[in-house]
Formats: sequence, structure tokens, C-alpha cells
Amino acid sequence: MITHLRNRALKQLGISFALLMATIFLLVMGVLGVPKLLIAVAGIPAGTFALVFYVKGNIALCEAKGHSGSAVAAIIIVAAICTGALFFAMPLIIYFGLDDRVKRKKRSHRSDGGSERFKPIAELPPRREE
Repeated sequence: MITHLRNRALKQLGISFALLMATIFLLVMGVLGVPKLLIAVAGIPAGTFALVFYVKGNIALCEAKGHSGSAVAAIIIVAAICTGALFFAMPLIIYFGLDDRVKRKKRSHRSDGGSERFKPIAELPPRREE
């Protein structure tokens, strides 16, 4: 898994979750008597951006696993046809369901630490005392 893409995906999914909670909070405040215009002005953009960050986070998570973003589109289409619950389980499906296509770096198994690659610095001759 590519680390910087995974971190970006987790950040975007976290922002999406926070915006979703803000939208739900605004809906609860509407029941308590806050004007509906204020809820519409704040809630609709928050919900829209929550959806955008959610899809972008899933695409970044998919790219971190080494797949293209079209795998997320396929999951969205299947979720729309089958059930809406798959839409909310997309990060779990991507994280645990897709195989990791990223090639790992091979590490040296030498016990000397590769000393032939890093030669010691040459010693300078002693300085003359003046």
C-alpha cells in the first residue's frame, strides 16, 4: 500500500465523516426550532461536500492499493443497483476486499549491513604543529 495515498484517503474520509456529522447535527437542530432557511444554506453544501470527500477518499484508498479509480466506480454502480448499505461499506470493501498490487522493495538480508557499499572516509595525515 502506498503510504502517502493511504494517508490522503484517511484524511478525506475523516473530513467526509465530520461533514456528515455536521449535516446530521443541522437536521437535529431543525427539529428543535432553528429556521429552515439556515439549515438549507448550511446543510446542503455540507452534505454535498461530505459526499464528494467520501468518493475522493475511496478513490485515493483504491489507488493506494494499486488499483485504478474505476474500481470505485464499479463498486458505486453495484451499490446503487443492489443495496444502499454497500455504499457506506465501500472503504471496508476496498481495504479488505481488493488485493494489494503495490510491489514491495526487497531488502538485503546481509548480516554485515552492506559494508562494501559504504566505504569508510579516508583518514587525513596529521597536521603540522606551527
